[in-house]
Amino acid sequence: MQYKKFGDDFILRIDRGEEVLQEIKKVCEAENILLGSVQGLGATWDVSLGVFNHEAFKYESKKFTGDFEIASCSGNISTINGENRIKFNKILRTKNKMRIANLNFMPSS
Repeated sequence: MQYKKFGDDFILRIDRGEEVLQEIKKVCEAENILLGSVQGLGATWDVSLGVFNHEAFKYESKKFTGDFEIASCSGNISTINGENRIKFNKILRTKNKMRIANLNFMPSS
């Protein structure tokens, strides 16, 4: 991962094989970022996505593999009890036009 600061903004390039949430969290810790917004696009080949189960009060995730275009990605960074929390909503698209929308990136287990 590479990143560069422009005023109060940061531009990140996350390389293939690197986990999006971990890399963003590293920048937050290195630059003492407590709150922010995130926008992105790109591609992924292996992604865990989740949706919040209100009855169980937890995120449930599902892993997808294949070629995915990240057509849109927006989210926020917040801090709870001194720990960064990063939440994204995105639209993923595959070669066969399948769309997966409004799910959250989940850390790999």
